[in-house]
This record gives sequence, structure tokens and C-alpha cells, in this order.
Amino acid sequence: MKPALLVIGLALSAASCIIPDRQIEVTNEDIQNKHPVRIVEPVELTEDATIACQDAANEANEMTEICPQPGIRALPHFLDPLLPTSDRYAFCACDKGERYSKSIVASTLYVEDRDDDPKNGLDEIYAAIQFDLDPTTRRPDQYVRYQSFVNPQVSLPLDDQLKYKPVKRPDPNLRLLELGVTDATIDPCNDVGELDQPLAPGYHTLRLIVSDRPWYTNDEGQQQPGVPDLASGATYDTRTYVFHCYGKVAGEGASAREIAMAKTCSDDCVPEDGV
Repeated sequence: MKPALLVIGLALSAASCIIPDRQIEVTNEDIQNKHPVRIVEPVELTEDATIACQDAANEANEMTEICPQPGIRALPHFLDPLLPTSDRYAFCACDKGERYSKSIVASTLYVEDRDDDPKNGLDEIYAAIQFDLDPTTRRPDQYVRYQSFVNPQVSLPLDDQLKYKPVKRPDPNLRLLELGVTDATIDPCNDVGELDQPLAPGYHTLRLIVSDRPWYTNDEGQQQPGVPDLASGATYDTRTYVFHCYGKVAGEGASAREIAMAKTCSDDCVPEDGV
């Protein structure tokens, strides 16, 4: 090989060399965030898997679960209003000043964040619910609703009662996300709060977002709930739930289900102070 070609060849070899990242460390501790936040839900096991877990626990002579779960049952992402055996997710949009007397019982979700700094302790986790979020919007904070059930300014408490210990994993430091207090009910079609009016009949979405840093603060000093502060090293996770609101009046061409639900909504929409 000629000298010129040799030099070029060596230069190309050096340019393509992969630098090992073993010695790279984060130097700005203010934005260090080793473990992302994530929403965790129980997995519905098959009958065979459940039996296998029980057999493994018996063989190991263990009192705790071999296949532990964070909670008992997750809230389905599609709250199906047409379930054949239950009207659990059939909601009504009532008149202003009314509530649906059969609204869903409050649910509990779990959020994992393994960060536990020796100096500063656990990360603070914040949650918000966004209603019918427009994916093209530049102001997602304007879609935050249901704040009487999930306050975006209050960090989630650590769950120290669950006794959930994932197999061969560090402590997940689960936080509790309670959609309402223990004896509260959530009326998704009438509890939208800031809208100050019932929802239109049809399908709607709730987008739950959690983040491990306080929400983003804009240049005017205004905090924007529901907007993760990525510049400060925040991570976030989301879940989207779809639900349906029936109206008190069945429109032209309404299905038999819609007609039946219109009567149900007329009967079961009651004054707010009468629930």
C-alpha cells in the first residue's frame, strides 16, 4: 500500500473505532435520573400459570407468593359499555347539577420508581389526568381534569403495606395512585370539574400521566401540570382509558341499547346532593 493510502486507511480505521463507554459518568447530579418511572399493573395469569405458581410455592415451602402481583386486578384500558354480564362501565351524562348514582367505585393503581438517592431519598412522583387530549396541542396542561380525584400538585405516597416483592429484582418503591378516597365514587361523565357541564354522549378518553420530577415551569414562571420537565431529567409514563357516556335522550336512529340506557339515565341521574 502506498504511503498516502496507508495514512487514509489508518485515519478511517481510527474514525470507525468504537469508544467504550465504561468510564462515562453523569457529572451534573441535578439531572441524574438512573431509573425511569413507570405505571405497573397486575397481569392476569392463566389457570395453568396460577397452578404452577402455587406448586412452586408449595415446593419452596414459602408463605409468600412465588408469582407476586402489584394489586389484584387492573382497571381495563377499555371500559366496555357493552359488557354482556354487567353495566359496570355504562355511564350516563346527566344534566348540569346532577350525578349518575351508579358511578364507578374508586380504583387504586401503582407507580414504580427505583431511584433512592442516599442524600435526597426517593424521587417525588406526580400524577395528572388529561381528558380528551388533543395529540397536536401545544398546551397539554389545559386538558388536565378530575383534579378532585388526582391532584397534580401533590406527590404520591409510598405504598408500605403492599408487601410486593418482585422476584430477583430490587425493591420497586411502589407509590399508590388512588383515584378518589376509599369510599368515593368516580362519575367520569359528570365530574370533569373545570368544564362545569356534563360530557357529550359518546366515547371519551382519560390519559393518566406520571412523572418523577415536578411539572415543567414555563418562562413566565407558570407551572404546567401534565407536562414533564424533560430538561430537568424527568421521565414519565402514561396509560389511556376509553369510556362511553350515554345521554338521557336517545337520538334518531338510536340502537336498542341506547334507548334502554336513555331510560336508565333518566331514572338514575339524581341531584348532586342526593347521591
